[in-house]
Amino acid sequence: MFTAFLKKQLLVFIRNPEVIITQLVMPLVLITILGFALGGLFEGEKSPIEVKVAYVSHGNEEDDTEEFKTFLQKSRLAPEAIAGIEEQMDTLLPLKILREDVLENEKLKEFVLVKEVEPEKLAELKKNKDYAVIIEVPEKFTYHFLMSVFFPSEPTSEKPELKLYQNEARELATQLVTDIIEEFQHQYTLQTALAKKGIPMNPEMKQPAESEVSIQSISAVKSVSAIAYYTIGISMMFVLYVASMAGTFAFAEKESNVYTRFILSGASRTSYLMGTFISAIIIAFIQLLLLFGFSFLAYGVKWDDLSSFLAITICIAIAVGGFAALVTSLNYRFHSQTFSNFFSSIIVTIFALLGGTFVPVKDLSETVAEIGKFTPNGAAMNAYLNIYQGYGIETVIPQLVTLCICGIVLAVIGVFIFPKEVRQ
Repeated sequence: MFTAFLKKQLLVFIRNPEVIITQLVMPLVLITILGFALGGLFEGEKSPIEVKVAYVSHGNEEDDTEEFKTFLQKSRLAPEAIAGIEEQMDTLLPLKILREDVLENEKLKEFVLVKEVEPEKLAELKKNKDYAVIIEVPEKFTYHFLMSVFFPSEPTSEKPELKLYQNEARELATQLVTDIIEEFQHQYTLQTALAKKGIPMNPEMKQPAESEVSIQSISAVKSVSAIAYYTIGISMMFVLYVASMAGTFAFAEKESNVYTRFILSGASRTSYLMGTFISAIIIAFIQLLLLFGFSFLAYGVKWDDLSSFLAITICIAIAVGGFAALVTSLNYRFHSQTFSNFFSSIIVTIFALLGGTFVPVKDLSETVAEIGKFTPNGAAMNAYLNIYQGYGIETVIPQLVTLCICGIVLAVIGVFIFPKEVRQ
């Protein structure tokens, strides 16, 4: 019985010319128009990843070096030894090398933006999701560093430590900065040990080898063309119309007594609604495969990670199925297809604007972009864009979980509000 109903639902979609035009022809036309007309917006685009690093220092490196020189003059070392230490000291300043020669290296500037922030704003800064990493430099860091290098046995010598705060929401960017700093620390420790033995520091140590690897890795990230962006954006908008159409067709079945005959045959209302839920999932999945398949054949929009692409497609289809079940239940409960019309005309439009269907909302407002991530189409768009650019499936797990939970929760709500007695 359930299989027969599911087959019937699929045939209703396939045999309706309006569905073919609305769900396939229109989005393909829009993808073509927007992809070519607005291609200029994506030309000269910034690198596919931008890493923001906040640098918070509680002290001053120049003051620290002066304090260390004062300590040297008061020490019992011979003038020749003091002169030698001062000469080495100028090449050992860790913060200067980290800031000027590593994080602000010309090759890294394209990806890493370092901003110096006042210490009193640190608490507020930790709540700011824009920064991938916060580097906190404690007071007298350079002084304690120089003391630990040249006078480790002195009572005033303390182990200098930088504090690194990582934004877990920006995993890739965080990993990039962490790798660079860890490699810098490794190289710097080695060079410092050599310098203490009288071997001068290698002037080529300004940029760690690991940063070269990171730069190559980030440079390899595929940029998103206009046609690829609008293939994803328009597809995410039109796939939502499957939910409103499912609700409209279900209401038409009620009006034509198809639902009554279905119940009289011994089937339950839950199986009827689940049939709507699953058929909407299948239709949404097929629609997306056709749209993305056309874009691949016509415009070369290729997905290197096909398994991740299919996983996202299934998850957004589940979310659409949930909306279809909810809209159908609301139509039946209130004996009107108003909710189908409201969903297609108002809800889908709002979701499309917030989710970035027509323009990358992050370029307009960070707040709107964050809100858009919680819409089903916005979550799916972010996931698709990450996978398209070459990031792994692990980077989009939160979006996939959100989409599946959204679809299941909406379907369960639909079951609970579906009326036990349906008016004809």
